[in-house]
Amino acid sequence: MSLSPCCLQIGSFHKGTPAGKMTKLDGKDTYVTGNSDSSSAILFIADVFGISLNNSKILADKYAEGTGATVYLPDYFDGKDLVAQGMLEGKSVDIPAFLAQFPPRDQAWKQSETFVAEIKKQQPSVKKMGAVGFCWGATSVLHLGSKDAGQNGVDAVAFAHPSIIEASDFEKLEKPGCFICPEHDEQFPSTKRQASWEVATKTLAPKKVFTSFVFLPGLKHGFATRGDSEDEFTATGMQHAANQVIGHFTMFLK
Repeated sequence: MSLSPCCLQIGSFHKGTPAGKMTKLDGKDTYVTGNSDSSSAILFIADVFGISLNNSKILADKYAEGTGATVYLPDYFDGKDLVAQGMLEGKSVDIPAFLAQFPPRDQAWKQSETFVAEIKKQQPSVKKMGAVGFCWGATSVLHLGSKDAGQNGVDAVAFAHPSIIEASDFEKLEKPGCFICPEHDEQFPSTKRQASWEVATKTLAPKKVFTSFVFLPGLKHGFATRGDSEDEFTATGMQHAANQVIGHFTMFLK
């Protein structure tokens, strides 16, 4: 289990002041934004730069505004994401040790289920939930959309540029999914994309599980959260990806 160099590229910092506030979810720091009385909520699972990266909060605000849902962005890394560990200042981070402490699969899946349950408990108005993940967070999204999550699953899922994921992870999916796939992605290259499309075509579609794979030529891993908003081409891709996710949740979280 490892991350590619593309997962660790700091990228660009998005300007703007987050519109939400900090709260606690299962005892963990959580950024929450949007209508607190909404009938829908979205769990936002960040990449390894975590809740400390302003970009994720700004994107969460965009999702909340576009969907009308309450968006929760919890700290999966207990204050030890790569930003908090000083990567932005050039400090070296032991990535294998980081992944050993915060594995993106089983441990993160259980934590995600707990977050879903806690959101429903704290916000009784919620009738439907979605989950969106980036890089490290993508496998948890697929888990939450599968039967394995049980009553702590969600009603729709989405991801962009996933990491540490296999085509077989799609096989148990039972909820509609929107998957943003840039052309240049060492973690989800053309071979894995093709294998995943085949699962969607041969396994999911016959079971009437709706999926859409949005392929974006010319863009690279990390663009949706850490892309250069000053570059017109990248900024267009970022907005398009956000619109796809917003449209997906607007449709399926009614």
